[in-house]
Amino acid sequence: MKKSVSVSLEGVSKVFKNTKGKADVVAVHASDFTVNPGELVSLLGPSGCGKTTTLRMIAGFELPTTGKILIGAEDVTMLPPNARDTATVFQSYGLFPHLTVKENVAYGLNYGKSGKYGKSGKPQKLPKSDIAEKVRETLALVGLSELHDRAPGQLSGGQQQRVALARSLIVEPAVLLLDEPLSNLDALLREQMRVEIRRIQKNLGITAVYVTHDRVEAMSLSDRVIVMRDGKIEQIGSPQSIYEDPVSQFVAGFVGKVAFFPVEDLEKQDGAWNCRLGRRTLRVHRFASDLEVGKPGLVMARPESLRLVEPGLGYIDGTVHLNVYLGHSIETFVETVYGEILIQVDDPASKQLFPEGTAVSIDFSLDRIRLLRG
Repeated sequence: MKKSVSVSLEGVSKVFKNTKGKADVVAVHASDFTVNPGELVSLLGPSGCGKTTTLRMIAGFELPTTGKILIGAEDVTMLPPNARDTATVFQSYGLFPHLTVKENVAYGLNYGKSGKYGKSGKPQKLPKSDIAEKVRETLALVGLSELHDRAPGQLSGGQQQRVALARSLIVEPAVLLLDEPLSNLDALLREQMRVEIRRIQKNLGITAVYVTHDRVEAMSLSDRVIVMRDGKIEQIGSPQSIYEDPVSQFVAGFVGKVAFFPVEDLEKQDGAWNCRLGRRTLRVHRFASDLEVGKPGLVMARPESLRLVEPGLGYIDGTVHLNVYLGHSIETFVETVYGEILIQVDDPASKQLFPEGTAVSIDFSLDRIRLLRG
């Protein structure tokens, strides 16, 4: 496998012209980011946010309206897909039904990129023996060595996706692009394939860009996550920072379960913010950078940062509406004046549980909550 390279977007925008007299559609607004060599970065966001368009511009299937795309030090902005050192794994597996697994995997070496070029400058085919060896190595990498002679129709969805992944990896691209590759799989297969993709990417040290609308995929696979909305980048950071320190209400709600509590009378004191929640004052040590003194705010609390106590002892009173047993935890839904609030109780055997219908109060783990602008 060749040396890892970076991928950089500099002021990249994409505008789709509307020919029916309607306004043009700005799919991507001036995106700036760099994927470091050997890093896996996910583009995460709802449908229509511009993540797939961004990936297609990196691959060369779409050309930017403005901006520059670099792979390593090479400007590839206007190059066609076959002139870029990338390979793409699509949502649809795109396997040839009349070819066996090994023939599908070898296709890129027989008819596409071989990594070698003749005197004419055209791709040079590898010897058959070299192709066969590379196919064996790549099928072993994705765990399909025993299925090399099967037709795609004889494989499960997860196995077909492995074949598609192997077909992209065998050409040894500098950058691997993955466009929602697991969306057609059931929940268990998605979980298994997440682990496999991460294992393979780490072992090879290949630079990868992964598109998904599934927050669990993005958080479990990525070195960093780029959260997008309406064609714009909302936040870039590690999965932990995106989850624990989101910059906005949108990011907080998109990457995980969360409750928001409106607070008033923001006042900064000794590196923290005081605010009023109901009749009590709350001191918050984690906060966004755009808060203003005296303005309203929102306290963001993940389910695991809340805990139930006896009525009157916490910040918010309510009634237990529903307990849902999940084995490793219990999710408790509490009716309050702020609506239904979810509390996650880890290790339920060692914690006090409140039966449904019980009056309770909600308290905060003050080191886990975050204050956002209202």
